[in-house]
Amino acid sequence: MRVRRHVEATAFAVLLASLTGCFTVEARLDRNAAASMWLTYFAPRHATQESERERMSSPHVRVGTFRNVYQLVRVDLAVDDVTRLATAPAFDGVAVTRTPSDGAERLDIRVPGPDAKQRALVQSALVMAPRSKGPRITLTLPGRVLDTSPGIHVRGNRIKWYMPLAAYRDSTSTALWVRYSM
Repeated sequence: MRVRRHVEATAFAVLLASLTGCFTVEARLDRNAAASMWLTYFAPRHATQESERERMSSPHVRVGTFRNVYQLVRVDLAVDDVTRLATAPAFDGVAVTRTPSDGAERLDIRVPGPDAKQRALVQSALVMAPRSKGPRITLTLPGRVLDTSPGIHVRGNRIKWYMPLAAYRDSTSTALWVRYSM
């Protein structure tokens, strides 16, 4: 019985390590700044579909479908203006700005780092699995990518950004930007 509990605890710790602090965003932005987004994340403790739908919604963010995959949740969102993403409580602290200039546009995104409680969970996860993946953001833009902040991988009009979980744990916030043709 003791061995079984140890195996269950280890399996849970590995699962926690692979999920804690990790979120994945994939979004398709159109020329009018509206976006279709797919967000995958580790649901907060005691969350329900109803509470998450409320947390993800605002007059500018509409929730589509929810799918549970183990402890992960995948939610589809429609955003009428990405600069108003933070109007939904789940995105409090996320800042998105658009700056047009000479047939191009610059999109700036700032994502807050984990709070103290999340940081402790991430630290526990890193003890069990030091190479755990951290946040990932993939954007498909309405034009060809012209320039980006360091660390972004570009292919045509699509960018991918990610950071190790340890770097995410230590961050107070993360800023990235991309400039693309309109």
